[in-house]
Amino acid sequence: MRQPTLALLPGLICDAELWSHQHTNLCDLAEIVIPDLSRDDDIVQLAPSVLAVLPEHFSSAGLSMGGYVALEMLRQAPERVESIVAMAVQVGRDGFVNQ
Repeated sequence: MRQPTLALLPGLICDAELWSHQHTNLCDLAEIVIPDLSRDDDIVQLAPSVLAVLPEHFSSAGLSMGGYVALEMLRQAPERVESIVAMAVQVGRDGFVNQ
């Protein structure tokens, strides 16, 4: 049986080092993917580039900008997202992201 995939999405000016502790301690439970979020200038553009490196179904956790990317991936491909944790983000009462 295939392990579940967990995408860990770093915040602005952060990289994979942000998630090193989680990667070390969760890699026996899930395939951990920490995509590079420095390639695109816009969250709407970042989401498809991250989705392209993830399997058909995945969970994600994102901090700050990574949380916004997680929410955008949920908006663009809801059928692929099993669960998300979006930390340090603001979402309005109408459900739209306040950036």
